Amino acid sequence: MPFCPQCGTKVEAEARFCPKCGKELRGPTVNEQTTESVHEQASPEQVLFECEASGQNNVSYVLTNLRALIMNKQDRNNPFVISQCDLTQIVPLAQNKHKVRHDHGDQQTEIIYGDVSFMKGASAATIFYGVPGPDDIVNTVNQLKKSYFLD
Repeated sequence: MPFCPQCGTKVEAEARFCPKCGKELRGPTVNEQTTESVHEQASPEQVLFECEASGQNNVSYVLTNLRALIMNKQDRNNPFVISQCDLTQIVPLAQNKHKVRHDHGDQQTEIIYGDVSFMKGASAATIFYGVPGPDDIVNTVNQLKKSYFLD
């Protein structure tokens, strides 16, 4: 499902206007915002990873095949983008990793949590804090960049 290029709200693929901000969705959409050559190769925007930000009510980290977003979902019908970055212009880094053990009766599982910094030059464009599988997110982004963006 695509997002409005102005406010970041999820919109139906066939929508003419954003239901939140009223932006006309004809012409370039979020799927066409970066470079045309990238989007000629890329499929429509799809959510690949989403989780709630720990300790922050109504805030979610979202990774699509085109961008990384931090979204406020206080109003479920009208979520909005707090921060975002285009995957073509970043380098993902997994940092501050630690294992957490979960006991489930006789079974015990270990999950690795950490931060994923989406670096643009020497600065972090967006950071996902305390997410499960930070290395998996980094690997997914790097694979997307190789597949779609011919890194």
